[in-house]
Amino acid sequence: MSRTPDSNEVDAASFVLTVYGRINGSTYRGDRKALEQCCHLFFRI
Repeated sequence: MSRTPDSNEVDAASFVLTVYGRINGSTYRGDRKALEQCCHLFFRI
């Protein structure tokens, strides 16, 4: 059984809004729970 790698795509504008705590914007592909845990590692300003 092949599995595609998990990925989280973020454009520059969504990244800035995510870091400033305005939105949690990105495109998830793969294991959503694991990717959400990764997204919560950002230090919000």
